[in-house]
Amino acid sequence: MDGSAEAAPLLHMIGNAHIDLVWLWRWPEGCAEAIGTGWAAVELLEAEEGLVFTRGEAALYRWIEEYDPPLFARIQALVRRGSWAIVNGWWIQPDCNLPHGEAFIRQALLGKRFFRERFGVEVTVGYNVDSFGHAATLPMLLRHTGFQWYVFMRPQEHEKSLPGALFDWVAPDGSRVGAFRIQVAYTTVHQALRERIEHDAALARRYGYPFMCFYGVGNHGGGPTRADMAVIRAAQADGYTAAFSDPNRYFTAVGAVKRPEVRDDLQYHAIGCYAAVSALKALNRRAESRLAQAEAAAAVAMVYAGASYPREAL
Repeated sequence: MDGSAEAAPLLHMIGNAHIDLVWLWRWPEGCAEAIGTGWAAVELLEAEEGLVFTRGEAALYRWIEEYDPPLFARIQALVRRGSWAIVNGWWIQPDCNLPHGEAFIRQALLGKRFFRERFGVEVTVGYNVDSFGHAATLPMLLRHTGFQWYVFMRPQEHEKSLPGALFDWVAPDGSRVGAFRIQVAYTTVHQALRERIEHDAALARRYGYPFMCFYGVGNHGGGPTRADMAVIRAAQADGYTAAFSDPNRYFTAVGAVKRPEVRDDLQYHAIGCYAAVSALKALNRRAESRLAQAEAAAAVAMVYAGASYPREAL
């Protein structure tokens, strides 16, 4: 047994694949990547005993349901088996600073409804691993839409010091969610997986509670590989208590851990991005505001004047 690993608390190994729907590609390419990554994950899950895969964003599942029903059915079966974990009950992973508050509420309303109807799952773990910052009011929006926990990565340690990787994030109104900041990255593109395991095990020993250790080969697709499985099993053989897991299981395991409080924004990362293509950002915010105003006016007109409600148009 590797003596340095002997005292390490349990590592929850989180196999995942981050996919931006649109970034430097148009949506059909993002859709194709979602389908390709889905098949790769399904085949690996069916071949590797005990492996767990984590995936969020209802929009990606909706694409798979529409364009590859056989894959969607296989995913449903794996969710029922407990091998495929659903997180982030929102429609997409958004920016968490600029959107209108109502936009976050609708993300939860539509996303969580989709996961309940298609998978019978009530998602309670918020999950925005690549959002560039997080407003201090977000715990309120999360908690009031049925979330108890939150996973993020940015800002990282060099951008904002926190009292620990695991903490209670408290909004100005007192709403709180348990939060975990991913260490280093959500992929292992720039760091060998064994090195990541050793790094996170050292942090777990330092803080005295289990850690989530994220791995996967791609930032825009990809995910766990057979090579990753070999590395994890070798680490287990060397004495590291590393288990295939997902954020739901992790938060269940640390639910009783005494956590420090953070009452602040989680900022800043890539500040310049908020000035880039600023006209589109302004137009998006105006569109959000006008949609809310139109919806309120339509509701009043329906109740007091008997007007038909333009549900589909809105």
